[in-house]
Amino acid sequence: MKYSIIFLMIFLCIVSCDDLEITNPNHPDFPAELNIDKTTQIVDHTSGSFIIKITSNVSWTVSSSDSWLTFSPDCGNENATVNINYEDNNDTINRIGTITIYGFSIKQTCIVKQSEFVPNLTINPLIKVISSISGSFNINVTSNVNWSVSSSDSWLTYIPTNSYNNGNVTVNYTSNYQESERKGEITIVGNGIVQSCSIDQEAAFMILIPGGTFLMGCDDWNSNEMPVHTVTVSDFYMSKYEVTQKLYDEVIGTNPSNWNSDELPVENVNWYDAVEFCNALSQREGLIPAYTISGTSVTWNQNANGYRLPTEAEWEYAARAGTTTLYSIGEMDGKEGPFLRDYAWYQPNSGGTTHNVGEKLPNPLGLYDTYGNVAELVQDSWGDTYSAAKEDGSAVVKSGSTLVVARGGSYSSKDNALESAYRTKKDARDGDANTGFRLVMDA
Repeated sequence: MKYSIIFLMIFLCIVSCDDLEITNPNHPDFPAELNIDKTTQIVDHTSGSFIIKITSNVSWTVSSSDSWLTFSPDCGNENATVNINYEDNNDTINRIGTITIYGFSIKQTCIVKQSEFVPNLTINPLIKVISSISGSFNINVTSNVNWSVSSSDSWLTYIPTNSYNNGNVTVNYTSNYQESERKGEITIVGNGIVQSCSIDQEAAFMILIPGGTFLMGCDDWNSNEMPVHTVTVSDFYMSKYEVTQKLYDEVIGTNPSNWNSDELPVENVNWYDAVEFCNALSQREGLIPAYTISGTSVTWNQNANGYRLPTEAEWEYAARAGTTTLYSIGEMDGKEGPFLRDYAWYQPNSGGTTHNVGEKLPNPLGLYDTYGNVAELVQDSWGDTYSAAKEDGSAVVKSGSTLVVARGGSYSSKDNALESAYRTKKDARDGDANTGFRLVMDA
């Protein structure tokens, strides 16, 4: 017994623990091996996945320290890959988890470091200038949070009211009938972040024309401007500018003009096109259309609150702006002015084309381009004289006639065709590059 103990002690001294190898049960002649290709993985706060490659000659199992870390498969034999999935980190601090792979007393660990959630909410644009006429625009939202929308004023509405992540908000606005600009704001809030779009809407494109009594026509030389007669008109609103190509295209979806640019007056429109535009703009703004249209039959509903063409009397009353001279700018002096060229685009200065509305000086009521640029269609049927004119300024309508009146002259007109009393006739079915229109509505 004594010798057996001595023999065992000598054997243990010869064969130390460092010389022992772990035997692979599947392959007894080879040592056990289990390695992974990464011990640390840094991931973003948003959900995703990555792969761990396993080099092994033993069976192994996988475990996770946290529920936000999942894996597939959960076990295997020898070489393989494990797919690791991680969820969104909605906390504002980093988090750390571990994936452990264990096989035959060998343990390998991959530490997963996920970055914190950083809330983000930005919008574009931050400032928007809009016209006085109703319309819409989009706000682009870049975000990784839930967000909601609010408006400062009832004239600003929006869709959607809330959403998540990136998206667009469509903002709709009504027409501004005030004589001054108005301001509003769309606010988008998410996760404590506040973004606002400041909206500046231009002053009313329709201005109030106070009613009154005036002498209509001229006894000088054109018989179609005779006889001069007394007319009384009620208050009405009139657009400061001739209808632009931009507005016409927004409402109708086409631009028939000979010269193309947003702020040029629309032309190449006939009388029927003009009344259809009036109805379409009225419907877009929730107003009662002024016209009932059936083919070439057009009836004016005088109780409607929508847009319409001015009567011939309203047009001349507004163009004269309280004056009795040939032009509303007063008596002209060839040396000292006023000069018609400062108020109108016409044959001597237009270069044979239309020009952006509002570039010349306005008349005393604040109306631009009443003279020149494009001739303006009115409500009335053509008459060779004013024999059928009405004292209340209402339109003269001749059943079966397709001839209508245009006023104000155009870029191709001589100075006499720009006079406040000057009239020209047009076929309601035909449009040309000289003719456009202006809007009115009842006050």
